[in-house]
Amino acid sequence: MLGRWLPRILLGVFYAYMVAIAATYNGILDVGQRLNGICFLGIFAVFWLLARWRRGWKWHADPLDMAMVAWIGAFGLSFLTNIEDWRRIAIGLWFMAAYIAGYYALSDTLANKGMSRWALLDALLIGGLVVVFTGWLQIFNSLQAGGGVPRPVGTLGNPNTLAAVLVAFLPIALVRAAQSKAKVPKIVLMAYCLLMLALLVTTFFARRLDRWGGGADLLRVVAALQAGGWTVHRARVTVPAA
Repeated sequence: MLGRWLPRILLGVFYAYMVAIAATYNGILDVGQRLNGICFLGIFAVFWLLARWRRGWKWHADPLDMAMVAWIGAFGLSFLTNIEDWRRIAIGLWFMAAYIAGYYALSDTLANKGMSRWALLDALLIGGLVVVFTGWLQIFNSLQAGGGVPRPVGTLGNPNTLAAVLVAFLPIALVRAAQSKAKVPKIVLMAYCLLMLALLVTTFFARRLDRWGGGADLLRVVAALQAGGWTVHRARVTVPAA
């Protein structure tokens, strides 16, 4: 049991740190936090490279290889054509490098079967707990201070970014809850879904319903599941392709 959940927990801790500190606006803009984030990413990279070496992993072509090259090229072009603002542009280097490195490390791990996709999804949900908890804490603190219902930002520093994360995590949690056969995990996941949904609705309503784009994406996912049908098997969930 521990061997099954340990990778999920460790990766969840990594994601929790990234979404709570390193990959947030403060983590990117604050020099001290950015240095800590780079060190943390360095430790993660060392474990990943050790795993590659010990298990003899091979490199696999990734569908986003060309997109990453285009992204790096666009960043370089922006840098060269705005050289007078190089200090400000260089701040984005950490943001871009962190996302590219994190993506390729996880993609490589999945391609070499170092971790199952379900384990990765579980780690994402574990890391998302920090975002959801912080968002609700901001709401409760504002209500307690008599400030009304705020637009929560979680750890991400922006309500729209929080909404985008919740829209991505909510369908994952719903599918994991539907797949779960045990009663306690199913109840926990459903409670998690309700907290995310309520936080998402609060984010929208607190801005007079002017940001329903993310909600529309979620409705499209639900509509696709209902229209195409989806079935739960012992070890996987089959979802119709969009």
